[in-house]
Amino acid sequence: MPSTLVLVLGDSGRSPRMQYHCLSLLDNNHDVTYLGYAGTPILDSLQSHSKLNEVRVQPLNLNWSRPFKPLYYILHNFPNILCIVTGKGPQKEFYEEKIGRMKMEKVEVRTIWLESGDYPILVGSADLGISLHTSTSGIDLPMKVVDMFGGGVPVLAVDFKCLSELVKDGKNGRVFKGEKELEDILRSVLGEEKVLNRLRKGVGETVRWEENWNNVALPVINSALEKRSSKPKNELRWKGTGLMIFAGMVFGVYLNY
Repeated sequence: MPSTLVLVLGDSGRSPRMQYHCLSLLDNNHDVTYLGYAGTPILDSLQSHSKLNEVRVQPLNLNWSRPFKPLYYILHNFPNILCIVTGKGPQKEFYEEKIGRMKMEKVEVRTIWLESGDYPILVGSADLGISLHTSTSGIDLPMKVVDMFGGGVPVLAVDFKCLSELVKDGKNGRVFKGEKELEDILRSVLGEEKVLNRLRKGVGETVRWEENWNNVALPVINSALEKRSSKPKNELRWKGTGLMIFAGMVFGVYLNY
């Protein structure tokens, strides 16, 4: 029976997709070690699993920022909008101060921290999601978009190299390159209910987790296991180390025999 290490580059309890990978691996008879930063509790169904070994470490204190300017254009000229920003990153107060200086009317901006059970409920209640995620590598897909799609919410997302693998422009969301284009798209989407409904329908046609995982991820893992098991043991250095990429997140899979 293979042993698999799932490595999360962040709070292990705040990554539902990586936890779902663990559950899928466990359902396919893997012994799983789940390694990530200490913080939020993991899913009950994962925590109680007899074949799971959870390992948590203390997070590093990193100070990094993301572009803030587009948020102003998103909020400034659109009345009757409640914008909720989730998370508790190191620059939360910095952004709260910037939002507080904005001169907006009929627009509420709230920054909140949610427990894992409340987060999907809030996401699913939104009419529209906006992703300002950009990727230095060009292959790091925005996992928050996956969260929104899971809640049936269409997404407007900043364009970059591989975004089309996730956001299909005009089908399950819209793609923009700058502030003015985002403003025009918002006017179009929020101005006509039929446009928003069409995007919601596109999200609803997205393949769900279990079907997609069994069709895409499981064959890759099984193929890697078969190839490694066919090699002489004296050729297996480090007891068999492989690398898998799931949904833009990279984590190590260590296959021990």
